[in-house]
Amino acid sequence: MFKFVSEKLNNLFMPISIEHDAPELLEFYLAKQVRISEEYNRVNGMVTYLKSILNGTETKAKLPAAILTNLPMNTARQVEDLDYNPEWSWNRKIRYFLEQENSLTTSQIVKRIEEREPNRRRNLIVGGVSSILSTSIKEGKNYNRTKNDQEEYVYTLK
Repeated sequence: MFKFVSEKLNNLFMPISIEHDAPELLEFYLAKQVRISEEYNRVNGMVTYLKSILNGTETKAKLPAAILTNLPMNTARQVEDLDYNPEWSWNRKIRYFLEQENSLTTSQIVKRIEEREPNRRRNLIVGGVSSILSTSIKEGKNYNRTKNDQEEYVYTLK
């Protein structure tokens, strides 16, 4: 066993011939450098894209499927949620969901926020959403309100 390991170690530290081995080594490391550069550019682009989502400059951002397929499932779901920011104002949250689905009732908006923010108390969500919708309708800003077949108020963007 020791002899086998000793032979393997000697093979690892064999001297190389510059004239003979240099072109192959150069080609190998140049190819490696190209792959590393491509990977850096891909990751840097993804980071820039994610920052734009978090900063709010991308509102309906979705990552390409090729990026999501390379992530573990729970991470992929977290990345998909990055276009929603719990730190947004109530008005921005309501606008986000109405941009996604065009028309929603108050209870549907509350439900969507609860799904994205499971640790937030329901009464705070209901109060925030109700207040913004009520004020916006009174002032004639941001949203339209109509009644659906079940006599519920349905909100759409202006």
